[in-house]
Amino acid sequence: MRFKNRLVLLFCAVLFLTSVSVIHILLAKDDHQRNARQRARLSIPSGIQQIHGNPGKRRQNDAKFTANLEWGESQILRTPLRRNRPTHEKKKSPGNETLPRRDVPGNVKLPVGWDVQEIHGTGHPWQQFHSDIHQDALYSEDAPYMASLLNDLATVKIVNMSLFVGGSQAKLDVRLADGNRAIVKPMRASREFVYKYNKKEPFWLDQERHNAEIAAFHLDKILGFRRVCPCAGRLINLTQELLLNSKDQELLETVFRKDGNICFFGKCAPWFCNEEHPICAKGDMMEISLCQFLPSFYGGIPIFERVYPWSQGVKESKVWKGKNICQDFLEQPVWMNGRYFLDLIEQGIFDFFIRNYDRHHFDMLRKYTRNGFIVFLDNGKGFGNPHEDDITFLAPVYQCCKVRRSTYLHFQTLTRPESRLSDLLRTSMLHDPLAPVVTEHHLRAMDRRLATVLQTIDKCIQTKGRDYVLVERTDK
Repeated sequence: MRFKNRLVLLFCAVLFLTSVSVIHILLAKDDHQRNARQRARLSIPSGIQQIHGNPGKRRQNDAKFTANLEWGESQILRTPLRRNRPTHEKKKSPGNETLPRRDVPGNVKLPVGWDVQEIHGTGHPWQQFHSDIHQDALYSEDAPYMASLLNDLATVKIVNMSLFVGGSQAKLDVRLADGNRAIVKPMRASREFVYKYNKKEPFWLDQERHNAEIAAFHLDKILGFRRVCPCAGRLINLTQELLLNSKDQELLETVFRKDGNICFFGKCAPWFCNEEHPICAKGDMMEISLCQFLPSFYGGIPIFERVYPWSQGVKESKVWKGKNICQDFLEQPVWMNGRYFLDLIEQGIFDFFIRNYDRHHFDMLRKYTRNGFIVFLDNGKGFGNPHEDDITFLAPVYQCCKVRRSTYLHFQTLTRPESRLSDLLRTSMLHDPLAPVVTEHHLRAMDRRLATVLQTIDKCIQTKGRDYVLVERTDK
């Protein structure tokens, strides 16, 4: 009996080892096939080195690429592209890799993360921007380095691209040769595409627009807020500046060619980052926006966020659309101290200008805590529809009837013929490499919406009085 039991155990052991060996062989074969498919998918065109080495020829080829795709519609809403789905193997996140820093003595390697851009010098424009951040704004009113910073964002060589983890849509983390770091948003729709914001096109399915980030920076500067990070446009060659530079396998595994165009889908919320709705270049060329990274101020993520009281979310908006919620703030000193409350009002005004339904939270710098200003981050869903206005964005204004006096007076100057908002915005964006950044319809919408903002404030002045409405601080 014992002998039979031993035979059974021996047979089971042999069967188990054989099964493990077969599975190992099959997995190795599958891995080999997957790597072969990836190499084929990411193969570099034969003429790429010639294009890279000959600027004149590169410009000729770049011009040919502009006719390869129709950009009259949203990539999210258009018919999905079809291709064979490869088997993806999860890769280790590149978050712990190291990159050299030119501005650190001895070229010391630092971990990739929010702390790689501490202020170690003032030579580069991006370092001057970091040093210029103060308690009331991201940069000073004159900011003599700003033109150079925008030019560097648009021209300095890209040395690495990787996925940026955070948010619901695809973003890239880009390192430049001068040590700078920027957040990239790729082009997904033409400037002429208008998002309807209706039942068929609800605001939560709206894609981010690369040009909206650029326009938001210039608009914020003209409005006098200076709370949007500097942002510039750029036309890149995905083969040269992504495939040849990126070490992020998670990103590279989402890259493929379709009808002669390089496409990728990145990693984000599944309804925005998927193989059926990829982000496609025109040939190899793609427009992107690069927005300046914030410094960590020696430790951790530089911002913290709080729930925005007037969020346009479906559930959240039922609260403040059903009643005036402002009295709750006016009676609590914690909301009324410093510049905090009036910045929230101006957040609503800014989102009305760009019609940004994606403001569920507001952000502040950890360095200044609640004593600092509110940063206007993540404006990619703005500038989607210039033909209609949504007055509910101004709920902070007509519910609270409190506005910063200097903001109101500055807005009035932007209605004059010699300093009209649309003209200033057009001129400010004229030198961006992707100009025209927005259509004339969007520029005219700025003037119309400015008039609406002033009318809303004037109604408050008529009912509450000028001294009650126009204030510089709300300290009690």
